[in-house]
Amino acid sequence: MELVNIKISIPPEMEKSVLDTVRGLAMLRSPRGAMMILGRTATNTLRDHFTERDKEPNKRGFKKTHFYGRLRNFCVWRNGVGFRRV
Repeated sequence: MELVNIKISIPPEMEKSVLDTVRGLAMLRSPRGAMMILGRTATNTLRDHFTERDKEPNKRGFKKTHFYGRLRNFCVWRNGVGFRRV
């Protein structure tokens, strides 16, 4: 296999996200790497969803219990191990 050296210029404000993406793509060479990327993405998506749901007012006007905020705190991805049990 031949290595190819490619030079591109990246704006400084995008450098971190581009490097994170390149690192992520490099890990896709193994199934475990792919699962780590997918797991982390799923965790972040769920946490964002629960954050938004926790901002909604209670439909009946009762005191908020922050149910979704507590769910958000249980969504933890540990380097490919999986979700923590609720």
